[in-house]
Amino acid sequence: MDIRHKLTGETLASVPGDSLREADLRELDLSEADLAGADLTGARLDDTDLIDADLREARLETAVLRGARLLRADLARASLRRARLGAPNRSRAAILAGAHLAEADLSGADLRNVELRGADLREACLNRVDARCADLREADLFRVVAHHALFIEADLREANLREADLRDSHFNDADLSRADLSGADLTSLHPEGFTVINLANCERAICAGAKMRNLSAEHVNFRFA
Repeated sequence: MDIRHKLTGETLASVPGDSLREADLRELDLSEADLAGADLTGARLDDTDLIDADLREARLETAVLRGARLLRADLARASLRRARLGAPNRSRAAILAGAHLAEADLSGADLRNVELRGADLREACLNRVDARCADLREADLFRVVAHHALFIEADLREANLREADLRDSHFNDADLSRADLSGADLTSLHPEGFTVINLANCERAICAGAKMRNLSAEHVNFRFA
């Protein structure tokens, strides 16, 4: 099966068989590849270049993308359920700076230390993601749904979280300075549950209309918020 350039049609890589499911695509240069709608379930994409690639509506469930470079890649409406993009240290995590992930499903994905600076995640599903220490500076998270997600020590400076559904998520020690949380829901799906933002930096954050019932917010910096 050939993987072609999205503009020129040039063959970038050839894979045995007629499917990309569980394919070994590690360390390949697939920059600007046409992978729209491709089924890459369980594929190995460690350290693969996917810069500016077209992955709209692609299936990447359980795919391994540690160390992959997806700068400005188009992943709109793609499924990345339980995909492994994160790593214990930033040098091994995927880079998705400026990537387009609007309406993508990242449920259960490993996003530890992943760089998502300036990424478009509008209306994406982030339920139960592990985004500890992720770089989400200036990311657009408008109306994301992120139940039971981990954003511990994540960098969310100047992120757009307007109308985001963040119920039961953890933002311990996260940096939310200058983030826009207008209309965000930081309550719980359960009567006795709660969202946690202990030790978070919310200096100059915009919280107009945000729902914060039962919010656990010990030692939070709300200066000028």
